[in-house]
Amino acid sequence: MTPRDLFKKLRMQHRSLVSPLCRLHSLCQSDYHCNRPTKTPVINFDKIKEQYCKKRNIIYMPPSVDAISISQSGNTFCFIELKSWVKYLVHTKHDISAGSINRQVKRYHFREKLQSSMKICTEMSDRDFFKVNNFAYLIVTDAEAQLRIDAAKSFALAMFSLAETSSRKWRPECIAATDRAISKFRGINVRHISCQDFDKVIASL
Repeated sequence: MTPRDLFKKLRMQHRSLVSPLCRLHSLCQSDYHCNRPTKTPVINFDKIKEQYCKKRNIIYMPPSVDAISISQSGNTFCFIELKSWVKYLVHTKHDISAGSINRQVKRYHFREKLQSSMKICTEMSDRDFFKVNNFAYLIVTDAEAQLRIDAAKSFALAMFSLAETSSRKWRPECIAATDRAISKFRGINVRHISCQDFDKVIASL
C-alpha cells in the first residue's frame, strides 16, 4: 500500500471530516483572520480519534495529532500538529518567560501524539499501515504568520492590542523551544513550519 492509497482509503471513510487546515485552527475561527488561508485538504484527525474511541468504548481518549494529509506528489503521508503560539501568548494569564514556554512545549506531548495517531491509523484502516514507511510529521505554527485583525470586533481588537508587543517579543523563543523538542526525533521526517508555508511544504514533499 502506497501513502496515496492509504490516504485515499481514509478520505473515503471520513469524507465529512475533510477541510482546509485553517478550519481546524482556533485563532482562524475567532476574531483574528489570516490573509493567506491554506488550500491543501486535510482530514480532521481529532474527529477520527473520537470515532475510534467511541467504537471501542474507550473513555479516556489518547493524545493525537490534529490532522492528516498527503503530499502533493502522493509519496509522503503527513501527520499534522497545529499549534497556536499567538493565542497562547495573547491569552496566557501568567508572566511569559523562556521557562514557561519550555514547560508549555512539554505539555504538547509531540511524540506521544504521533505514536498514538499511528496506532489509530493502523487499527482503523489497515494492518499494513507501517509498511507505508514514508511519513512526515509537520508541526505547524502561527508564530511567524502575519495576522490581520478585524477592526469591527472592538473587544477582541483591544485585547489583542494590549498583548501584541509581548507576543511579538516572545514568538522567536516559542519557535526555538519547539525546534529543540522535535530535534530529538529520529527515523521520521519532522518539520516545524509556519502555517502560511503549509501548502508550499506539502508541495515539496
